[in-house]
Amino acid sequence: MGKEIKLIMSDLDGTLLDGNSRMMRGNVKALKRAYKAGIKIVPITGRHLAGANYVLSSVPMAEYVACCNGSALYDRKNGECLFRDELSTENALKVLDICKDYRCITYAAVNGVFYTDRGSFDKNYSTMDVPNSYRPIAGWSKYENIRQLIEKDDSHLEMLYVVFADEALKKEADIRIKNAADLNTEGAYAMESEITNASANKENMLLRMKDILGVDRENIMAFGDGDNDAGMIRAAGIGVAMANGLESARQAADHITLSNNEKGVAYIINKYLDGEL
Repeated sequence: MGKEIKLIMSDLDGTLLDGNSRMMRGNVKALKRAYKAGIKIVPITGRHLAGANYVLSSVPMAEYVACCNGSALYDRKNGECLFRDELSTENALKVLDICKDYRCITYAAVNGVFYTDRGSFDKNYSTMDVPNSYRPIAGWSKYENIRQLIEKDDSHLEMLYVVFADEALKKEADIRIKNAADLNTEGAYAMESEITNASANKENMLLRMKDILGVDRENIMAFGDGDNDAGMIRAAGIGVAMANGLESARQAADHITLSNNEKGVAYIINKYLDGEL
């Protein structure tokens, strides 16, 4: 069978979920099969806690979920945050000042909840050609003045999430953000920036889960499709990119599986469990 897998870490959108952000039954069956074989399951996503749990109701065997690209790790049974690599108020305010110069919508993941900046939303949402995949985010979010929110003493800012009107604006803003502070701006899609500390990424979360669960890196299988998945895919013992994945994810992978609409995660898991990988 080759490498013995003891932990599977998988991205959600574009990977474990289909193009309509739905959990495919075949993927759930494969994850259950892996769990029965003694393999731990840890989803890892750019989503905040509520957004992740919304699509993970059919995956109760996943005891933990890593959110906001590795900025936070939650125990799904009690909602307790076990680890958080949060943005400082100083750096967050720098980002907000930069974003004011662009047509964009700003969200903040604070204490596991997504908030939408009312000002940028009301000003820009109706004039932006926002893909349908972004629209549920507005429905998950609470409206708040983000600047005031993150300045509160009890606010733990896990990620700033910014959707720009087009890719060119995002690229320009990303350069300014990186010049202002040592932050990650990688997102899963061309129009978005998922802004976290440089140390808060999926690769580092994989290494953290290795220590928490007592498994060797070589015994971890990781799935992903985006720029923000490439480091995790490369660090895993078996790194798998989706056929629909970006070039960076596919170049980092040991295997390229079927697309997310073809149950690519299930395809590789079943091949591994059948001794064919």
